Amino acid sequence: MKAKPVLKRILPAVAQSFGLAENDIMSHSRKAELVDARSMTVALLLSHPQLRQQDAARLLDISQAAVSHLLARHQWLMLTDKAYRERYEAINR
Repeated sequence: MKAKPVLKRILPAVAQSFGLAENDIMSHSRKAELVDARSMTVALLLSHPQLRQQDAARLLDISQAAVSHLLARHQWLMLTDKAYRERYEAINR
């Protein structure tokens, strides 16, 4: 599976779910809503068994450490934020 087509399917779904522009999610902004959307994007990318953290980092133009941080944030949000969890489950069907 190629990584770019996967991102092209995931990014619009996450952007629509959060009411954001795709370019904003791909930005390096630290605004909470953008970081949450980026966290979900990373988690959805990594739900594909062929994709690794290095692939997600390259696609999003961030470091592998940032990918690890976003994944940890995703896991925390899944436990603590019902709205986030519902968004993720709706996209990841």
